[in-house]
Amino acid sequence: MKSLRVSRLALVLPLILGVAIVLAAGGQTRSEPAPPTFVKKVRVADVTRTDPSRARQFSGVVRAEKRAQLSFTLPGRMNERFVDVGDHVTKGQRLARLDQAELINAVDMANARVDNLTAQLDQARRDTQRAETLASQGGTSQQHFEQAQAGTRQLEAGLRAAQAQLREARRLLTESNLRAPFDGEVTDVFAEAGEFVAPGRPVLSLNGAGAEVEIEVPESMIGALKIGAPVTLRFPLARHDDVSGTVRSVGMKTAMRGRLFPVVVTIDPEAKVVPGMTVELSLTTASRDVLSVPVEAVINPGGRTPAVFAVRDQQAHRVDVRVGELIEGRVAVEGSLSDEDVVVVAGHSGLLDGDEVEVMP
Repeated sequence: MKSLRVSRLALVLPLILGVAIVLAAGGQTRSEPAPPTFVKKVRVADVTRTDPSRARQFSGVVRAEKRAQLSFTLPGRMNERFVDVGDHVTKGQRLARLDQAELINAVDMANARVDNLTAQLDQARRDTQRAETLASQGGTSQQHFEQAQAGTRQLEAGLRAAQAQLREARRLLTESNLRAPFDGEVTDVFAEAGEFVAPGRPVLSLNGAGAEVEIEVPESMIGALKIGAPVTLRFPLARHDDVSGTVRSVGMKTAMRGRLFPVVVTIDPEAKVVPGMTVELSLTTASRDVLSVPVEAVINPGGRTPAVFAVRDQQAHRVDVRVGELIEGRVAVEGSLSDEDVVVVAGHSGLLDGDEVEVMP
């Protein structure tokens, strides 16, 4: 039995030793190679200095220099409208009127009250004068005289109030007539006879003498315009000679960042133009050098922080910029750039500040 155990051990021992050798070999530490550095491939373009000064066209529509939308100041049913589109009117001419029956009655009642109080006051003054005479002669008491004086003063106050009511009634009656504030031509009507019109609701529009045009220009062009400066206007859609104009106002304030600034140009009164004609104005900016990059170099151009990636020493560096005007496929930028820099124009996707890059031809 003992010899059998020895023989089994002799068979198992080599197997155990073999497994141990394999495990020992597998347990040795092997040095693994470092992962390769990922280099992103990009295409670049130069940052250049550009002179953006050039003629630019701005368009607008001719409008009357004097113009108004006319409305009543009190509510009522419009009984008549005396004019129509195309009619020429003169200053003060009656254009429309409201139903005046109630207003006329109010004037008559106020007139009657004034007449009544005037008669009472005349009598009271005579009574007061007699009371004063009698009091001085001892024919009546001082108290009676003072009462007569008080009654006269009350009637005087009442008459003043009645006269104010009469003036107000007459004013309302006058306001029920819509009159032309200046000479001009009726260009549109918004209400017909028989309609109820509320205060401030436009009844008709009126164009007066003179013509002007309003254009909107960017901030970069404001310096090219001065009040009183002569300009030349052309009419691209009509067979009309160029006409001269004068800058009347330059809006120096805008409601929000990025908005355009309004500029109003008065057109030569000798020019035969009518409201509604399309006008073009050519402006040239002052000569100046700005840095520019291709449009495709700018990331997040419409956001709060547009930027470009400048490539320096084979690394991408994010540079925040302020975007300016477009210049023939490029865009003016302001930021920490120079005309010796190059910027990424392709390969932005996933690119981060500090990434290593390889510039592709």
